[in-house]
Amino acid sequence: MPKNNRGYVTLGDSKNTSEFACESIKHWWNNYGKTAYPNANSILARCDGGGSNNSNHCIFKQDLQKLYQFHKVMLLAKV
Repeated sequence: MPKNNRGYVTLGDSKNTSEFACESIKHWWNNYGKTAYPNANSILARCDGGGSNNSNHCIFKQDLQKLYQFHKVMLLAKV
C-alpha cells in the first residue's frame, strides 16, 4: 500500500475557529481524503488545545458532530 505523505494547508480569516477548522476538514475530505483513503472510516485531527481556540469547547464538539452526521466518517480530535 503506497503512503500518502502530503501536506495540506488552509488559509482564512474567520474569527470562528471551530467553524473554520471543521470547514477545513470537510474541504480536505471532499477534495483529497475520500480519494486517497477510500476505505477510511475515521479521521484523526491533531488540534491545538490552548486558549480561546480550545478544542475541548462544546462548540467544537458540536461542529465535529455535524460533520460526522453529514459524511458518516468519525472525526477524532486529539489535543
